[in-house]
Amino acid sequence: MPFILDEDTVAGRIIAAKAEARGEARGEARGKAEERAQTFTALISRTFGDDPRIPALARRLADLPREQALDAALTAATLDDLLAFTPDPDDRH
Repeated sequence: MPFILDEDTVAGRIIAAKAEARGEARGEARGKAEERAQTFTALISRTFGDDPRIPALARRLADLPREQALDAALTAATLDDLLAFTPDPDDRH
């Protein structure tokens, strides 16, 4: 026998509210990660100039713990040093 649960029931409203909160939390986390990547893009571009590799590198830095990413971005002598510090996720197999 099928079980129908919609937002017109108390249980349905509770489930819908929890799902909405989870969705908002996921969206907020993605937004924060994108903001961190944009910040790293600006920082790295100002330090090393424009380079087509920077957006992907900034996304990888944004995935690292904050202190580790900042240390790498602020202490790298060259863009290649920074790239070596943040291996491409596709190369980690």
